[in-house]
Amino acid sequence: MILCIDPGTTCAGWAGFSKEDKALLRCGLVRGSDWIETAKNLPAFSECDTLIIEDPRIYPASKARANDIMKLAKSVGAFVASVDAAYTKLVTPATWKKSIPKLIHQKRIMRALTDSELAILNGCQCPKSLLHNTVDAVGIGLWYVRRYRA
Repeated sequence: MILCIDPGTTCAGWAGFSKEDKALLRCGLVRGSDWIETAKNLPAFSECDTLIIEDPRIYPASKARANDIMKLAKSVGAFVASVDAAYTKLVTPATWKKSIPKLIHQKRIMRALTDSELAILNGCQCPKSLLHNTVDAVGIGLWYVRRYRA
């Protein structure tokens, strides 16, 4: 399985894809009180052999605070350490989604899903206010399996 993670310090989206047919198998959201607990709460994926995770960047024109990005980078390390994958790839936001506004790229991700994949996403029991994290994890996976290009 290919496991994709949109990391966060108190919540993170995840999505699992089939290596064979590149289909979304399951997805969800993991939460914790801080980046350590959030990574520890990630479900166990014994069949995961590939991990794809967003690698945060400090962009010069960004409004994000450098200390927040540093915490996010720590969460990436915690997720990588908690997933026993033979292959790990870190991908920058600019690589997989370019600089496209969130609402636009999230709509494109949703359009790239099959009806059965949409049912998986809609059934993941993620609060609507946090669903964007899971959608981004799905988008990272679609990008990796070459089903989505920003």
